[in-house]
Amino acid sequence: MNTRNWHLSGLLAAVTFALVAVHSTGCSKSNDIGKTVPEQAAEVVAPPVEKLPDPEADWSGLVEKATAHLEADELEEAQQCLAACAKVYEAPLLPSEEQQTKLAELTTRLADKREVLAMKRRDENLVDAEKLMDLGKFTEAVQKLNEVKALAPTDQQRTRASAIADQIESMRKARRDLQLWIQMLGTDRRKDVAAAQANLLKKPEIALGMLLEASENIENPILAANALEALRLLNRPDITAPAMLAVLRRTEQQQVWPAAIRELVRMQRPGAGEPLLELALSTELPEQRAAALTALSQVIDPPKQTLVAMLPLLQQDGPVLAAALRATYHAVSKHEQYDLQARRGLDVALTAEQEQQLSQRLVKLIELPADNEDTAEVIQAAKVLAYATRQLTPQPLANVQVRYAEAQEDDGPASAVLDGVWNSVDLNTMWRHPVAKSSTIVLDLGQAQTVMGVRIWNFNQVSGTQRGWKDVEIFVSDSPTEADPIARGIVPPAPGAADTPDYSTLVPVPFARGRYVRLQAKKLWTSDTYTGVSEIQILGF
Repeated sequence: MNTRNWHLSGLLAAVTFALVAVHSTGCSKSNDIGKTVPEQAAEVVAPPVEKLPDPEADWSGLVEKATAHLEADELEEAQQCLAACAKVYEAPLLPSEEQQTKLAELTTRLADKREVLAMKRRDENLVDAEKLMDLGKFTEAVQKLNEVKALAPTDQQRTRASAIADQIESMRKARRDLQLWIQMLGTDRRKDVAAAQANLLKKPEIALGMLLEASENIENPILAANALEALRLLNRPDITAPAMLAVLRRTEQQQVWPAAIRELVRMQRPGAGEPLLELALSTELPEQRAAALTALSQVIDPPKQTLVAMLPLLQQDGPVLAAALRATYHAVSKHEQYDLQARRGLDVALTAEQEQQLSQRLVKLIELPADNEDTAEVIQAAKVLAYATRQLTPQPLANVQVRYAEAQEDDGPASAVLDGVWNSVDLNTMWRHPVAKSSTIVLDLGQAQTVMGVRIWNFNQVSGTQRGWKDVEIFVSDSPTEADPIARGIVPPAPGAADTPDYSTLVPVPFARGRYVRLQAKKLWTSDTYTGVSEIQILGF
């Protein structure tokens, strides 16, 4: 029966129903003779006309949906639409040849897309299997290979899967040989740990996965800590840094947090700053927040937004305040965000209100009574951040004395650098010594203080300005001698005249704390009979 016959049948049924309804009404009236008839007859409501099936429209709608799903790579949905298409027509009705052709075309497209997807999935599983194998996760790697085999792989894929499986088996054997060295990492005897690490590093491709597993060991914190050190020695920061961060995220590995911090800092590779800041802001555990902030204050890549992100923490008192102040200063120093008013170096907005809150908070912390070690630590960290962000201006330190000078003339003693006279050409007001001796002087601050800079007025002799220092190195420590300089600068020649504008040079020092400051001239402007400087000031707090 065609569509036209369907419509005729429906029309005849409607007409027949109407005639029956009229006849029934007439019969009802004849039977009710003699009864009271209401003034208004009840309204006759026609029954709803049932919508007739339209298989052609249903089929077209399903085909349209199936096509859209195929375009969007929604293969399961497309399959459901095509399966529904096959059920639209019922005998004796059949889809036209054109419809059957369209259905066959869509079915073929679906099969092709499934094959492409399966090929992609097999290739991805092979890549994942190799990655898992490199990480020493052999069981997971074998599972990926089994998935490849279950998806009807090509000959090339089957060959590659077999090669990976053989490699896994070979690595499993080598892993068993290295297991003894992994066990030795669980001891606190440094000699045994060093021997174990040396042997593990001989086969880094095998040791990597084993060390990653050992770093997650909860029962043996010593093993985990020594494994982290060995991971750093492997020089694979792309893999080892996430492992160290993962240790800091596990509350059950709190004993290993110091080792994770130490190895992250020693690695000196970027990538840890952002995760550390996120952890510090998200955790509610004070010990974990302190660990994240301690690491953040030392890694080489603190995020530029650290200052603004840390403002809420800086307003809170508690055990992590000092660590928060240090981490904030580290980011400020790293990105040279010293001029807050100009917003230099800031990638995120810092409002005037936030800047004022920071300034008021730092002043409040600096004014705290240093009645215990923790408070003294907070005060020190607050001062460093306040000076770094120019909330405070560094001043010359008082009561500085000369602890040692390599050489000096009787009429040009080393103590002359602290007499406060710099605008004179009188040689008695300058430290002078023979060039044959090392140009070294050590200043005693009286107690450990924070040094922010050293101001130097060069040798100011008339017609002898070239006798002054040129290249100077600065050392700060709790000992009069120190191996490595922390700052270095060039000191321009003096004008060679009295009562001139200030010609001093300020050599910045990165907030070094110590009692002694040693200055040493590495080069002079000229090699003459003698050299020296007029005045030295130590700036800090």
